[in-house]
Parts: sequence; structure tokens; C-alpha cells
Amino acid sequence: MTKSSQSKILVFLPFLILISILLLPKTSSTTEEIECPYLEFGDEYQVNTETVEDQTYPNIAPIGSENEKYIIVWTISQSAPTMSSSSSSSKHLQKQKIQNEEQDDYGIFAQMFDSSDGSKIGNEFQVNTYIESSQSDPSITSIGAGNGKFVIAWDSNEQDGSGSAVIAQIFDSSDGSKIGNEFQVNNYTESQQQNPSIASIGTDNEKFVVVWQSNGQDGSYYGIIAQIFDSSDGSKIGNEFQVNNYTNNHQYSPSIASIGTNNEKFVIAWQSNGQDGSSYGIFAQIFDSSDGSKIGNEFQVNNYTDNNQLDPGITSIGT
Repeated sequence: MTKSSQSKILVFLPFLILISILLLPKTSSTTEEIECPYLEFGDEYQVNTETVEDQTYPNIAPIGSENEKYIIVWTISQSAPTMSSSSSSSKHLQKQKIQNEEQDDYGIFAQMFDSSDGSKIGNEFQVNTYIESSQSDPSITSIGAGNGKFVIAWDSNEQDGSGSAVIAQIFDSSDGSKIGNEFQVNNYTESQQQNPSIASIGTDNEKFVVVWQSNGQDGSYYGIIAQIFDSSDGSKIGNEFQVNNYTNNHQYSPSIASIGTNNEKFVIAWQSNGQDGSSYGIFAQIFDSSDGSKIGNEFQVNNYTDNNQLDPGITSIGT
């Protein structure tokens, strides 16, 4: 018996959800060609400077008033850092090597790029300040008027005193410098809070939302929790709230996007075990950006329900 992973794109105007569908069992695989109206621009290029060990789980966002820059953030293994002194940026790399040796296991790094040609702006930099144990699974979005700032959220092991926590840091888009200190996103700290996804909301990106999976908080294994923040200073707006209504078994892997003409709504999608009658399915809920209240009921995204539908990704589309 073999496994085959396929992808299916489902459109719910004005947003799009991409689902990874695991079909099991399957004895052969087929490939469907899809015409794409877009062409490659230039050659593929390496994002990371450090190449020792693993660089994984990238996430990307445009930044700047006219999206003239973009930033990529990723997880890097710190178990065996080494650097070549022959590099043209050896001073920076030596500094990074020292940071890596202080980092216990995994850490979060980022690199800014020029949108016009993909050239690097400055050097890659370490996102996380707390370096004990592991930091992984980053998510990023631009925030503030004119996308003048960006915020990165990630998992941090043991930082809140109990299992994994969700931590975030705000940055200046002009130079990538940190604004204030990193801060804890989750209030509920029992067991694990993991796998954050983040999106800016409001007409001027004056707020942002972080959503994550939390073990035991909804009364039954993992559930989906979210918190709204003020983009000006990272302060919390209201309390963290439960996204999923269906709480049996596990709800995992949240993804979020702002929607509507002026980002006046946002939508969260996730995978839910047993809710569609056959293992994991994909569910979503729309919210009002003004106060985080639910608009309508959570709904099933996938029509095909056999076996597993996993790991949704979501974005807004249309003018």
C-alpha cells in the first residue's frame, strides 16, 4: 500500500483555500497539468546564508508602502554551527556564529529583499531573543499604515513555563530593527500552544490577529485559539478567543487571511478530526475585524470527505 499526496484548490470568493489532501489507500499516482498564466521572473535563488544543518519552514510577506520589499523568515537548526572566515560578510557571519552557539536547538532567522530584483537587503538576522530550547514554525505579516512595520510569530519551547508558547516580535520595515521586546501571545499556558498563523486586519492595517492550536483549552485535545492586537504597540485588544465550535477530537493547523474591501473581515481555516464523518476535514469561520465576533457559522470547505484533508493555506483574492 502506498500513499499519495495531492493538492486541491477550492475558491470561495473573495478568498482562496489551498488544501493538502492525503488519499489512502492508493496504488498509483497521476499528475494533472494545469496551465498557469504567470511566467518565472529570473532564476531561483538561495535565501539563507548559513548552510550548515537544516533551514526549514519558510514564510514570506511583502513590506513597505508600495510593497517595494519583501521578507522571508525560516527555522534554522543550531546543533552544529560553523562558518567560513573567507565569506565576504565574515564579520556578520562570525557574529551569527556566536549567536548560533548560544542557541540551544532551533531558532528563527529572516532576510529582507528588494522586490525589484530579488537582491538581498542587509544580512540575515536572528528574530528570537529568547534562545533556550527551540524556536520554530514562524509566520509573518506586514502591519501598520503603509506597511511600515512587520510582525513575526513563532513557537517557543518552555518560554511560558509549560510546554510550547506562541511568541511574537514587531520590526521596522525600513531596516529590520526590532521595535520593543518580543512578547507572549497566549494567555492560556497549560500544555502546548503551537503553529501560529498571523494576518493584519483593518483599513490601515491598524490591527493584527494571531491564531494558533492549543492543547486542552477547548476541553478536548487540541483546539484553535486567536488573539487580536493593536499594530501601534503590540498590545492585546480584548481576550483570546476560541475559533472552533466543534470540539471533539483534534483541531489543528490554523491559517488566517484578512478579507473584504477594506480588510473589514478575516477568515480562519483549520483541519478537524472526525467532523466531516471521515478522519480529517477542512473547516473555516469568518469574523468581523472590528471586534472579532463570528459572522455566521463555521463551515466545511472540502466536498470530498474520504480519508484525510490536511494543512489548509488561505489568502484573499480579487480587486
